[in-house]
Amino acid sequence: MRTLILSIWISVILLPFSGCTHDDKELLAFYLSQPRDPKLIGKWQFLADPSMFQIYNEDGYIYNYSDGDINPEGSQGDCWFTEGDSVLRRYIYTGSRFTLSKELPVQYYKIEGDYLYINDNNFFRLTPTYKRVKK
Repeated sequence: MRTLILSIWISVILLPFSGCTHDDKELLAFYLSQPRDPKLIGKWQFLADPSMFQIYNEDGYIYNYSDGDINPEGSQGDCWFTEGDSVLRRYIYTGSRFTLSKELPVQYYKIEGDYLYINDNNFFRLTPTYKRVKK
């Protein structure tokens, strides 16, 4: 019985990790090739600070990377939005590799055309925070 449990543990726990010898670029390429959540139908460009961009993962996390580290083509400052224009809240902390995303309640943002305005201390800013990125 002990041998059976040990062999099951090895096959379930250890074998998947045995193939994790890829370098970071190969892992990123693999990650980017994976299908995305079908509800993520577009993105918003962050207008004030385009030095970071996010990759939204199906597990509910937004992974933040500096543009030079991951995407040398220049796509940057993106914030994903979901069906019905529900906006995923951005959490960016200096030195943080990933942060959990949450949907913003409707009182925190408004959408006018291709622009998104964020509520800041109970009033909406005069200039938009995001612009819709069209494919």
